[in-house]
Amino acid sequence: MFAGSDMTSLALTWTFLLLAKHPDLQTRLHTELLLFLHGHMFLDNSKKEANVHSL
Repeated sequence: MFAGSDMTSLALTWTFLLLAKHPDLQTRLHTELLLFLHGHMFLDNSKKEANVHSL
């Protein structure tokens, strides 16, 4: 195992569990991520999804 991978996986597990239990917060986070990523180089504005070539 790599150092820190246990803590990372545990933190992600709890994050996803809590987001699943609180759909209102999940929707809010999703909206904020879309607003943040919109217009950045990580998105192809014509497809509205991540594009490998833009990375």
